[in-house]
Amino acid sequence: ALLTWAGVEWGSMWGPWQGAFLGALVLAVYARLSALRFNIPVSTILLPCIMILVPGMGFIHFLYALQTSGIVAGTEWGLQVFMTIAAIIGGVFFGDFAAAAVINRKNEGCSHLC
Repeated sequence: ALLTWAGVEWGSMWGPWQGAFLGALVLAVYARLSALRFNIPVSTILLPCIMILVPGMGFIHFLYALQTSGIVAGTEWGLQVFMTIAAIIGGVFFGDFAAAAVINRKNEGCSHLC
């Protein structure tokens, strides 16, 4: 969880969805490597930690702005929430893909040399 937070803080320097993307990327790589190391499913680490990234308060702001200020103000919050959700999904997929590719490449190299 601390690595995820660090990724979010570092990525947030570039924008709101970039922090969520980088946090999810770091989390996915860590979850894949930990799952390999401790022989547990990736979801054991990934699912509890991903809850940190979910923009719950942003969604509440979206609903509140939609009801009180109208569609235009609500749409701005809604787009930010959905960009964050898409960034989390993209970060998890890209991080898991990158970690799996590195692990597979390492295992292929070992089987030829061992």
